[in-house]
Amino acid sequence: MLCTLFAEVLGLPQGGVDDNFFEPGGHSLLSIRLIGRIRAATGADLSPRRLFETPTVAALAPLTLRPGTGPAADADRARDLAADTRPAPGPAAGARPAEPLPPTGPARVLLTGATGFR
Repeated sequence: MLCTLFAEVLGLPQGGVDDNFFEPGGHSLLSIRLIGRIRAATGADLSPRRLFETPTVAALAPLTLRPGTGPAADADRARDLAADTRPAPGPAAGARPAEPLPPTGPARVLLTGATGFR
């Protein structure tokens, strides 16, 4: 699948696992397009820097299959987010409510003409 994506983005009839993305004319703008297609196809969160560091299919493939990426990981993150956004349980039985703080006000107030008061 990555070979196909490489070939499509570069406008080539086919791509090989050891072909360097930048040798047949790949550049930074095309790298963004390729990363977007890889992300859509695999869910892997790759950066342009990663493509510059590992510009072949053989080097990128393991990065698209690592744990923590892809649709299953997105579902796990969604479940974690749902759990994190649930309200905390109420106070424990027999717990005393917190004492309110005493009201406080300013110790001194300085009014100047710049504030609009005369």
